[in-house]
Amino acid sequence: LGATSNTAANTLDDYEEGTFTPTVTGSGTEGSAQYSIQLGQYTKVGRMVNIVIRVVLTDLGGVDGDVRVGSLPFTSDSTDNLYSSCAIGYGAGLAISADTSVSGWIVANQTYIRLTSWDVAAGTSYLQHSEFTDDGTLMISCVYHT
Repeated sequence: LGATSNTAANTLDDYEEGTFTPTVTGSGTEGSAQYSIQLGQYTKVGRMVNIVIRVVLTDLGGVDGDVRVGSLPFTSDSTDNLYSSCAIGYGAGLAISADTSVSGWIVANQTYIRLTSWDVAAGTSYLQHSEFTDDGTLMISCVYHT
């Protein structure tokens, strides 16, 4: 094994841990969702941000349009067509068919996750407010660059 370079390009220039408060909003009307659980944690190393989110709603609060999970702790990289995907480890209280799964991705230069549904018959579409109920629950993890 070779020696590790200690040049400026190879040194750790930033490490940070913290919490944030994720929000569920809509692309048409942001709304004012109510929560029983609204947790977010992050670890930032250099430009890489790892986030873990859990939201449990008690009221969708007028959210309309495509469902987004926002208020991420850092704005994503602004490079066009370079998106970060998110894993939805658990979901409940969603009005989707049994053959549909939910995933998400972080839009370039934004602080929110766009949720998508993958349906065997219809293909991929944005998760709509009508598919996310007043008691909807999501657990999400993502890694993205700032």
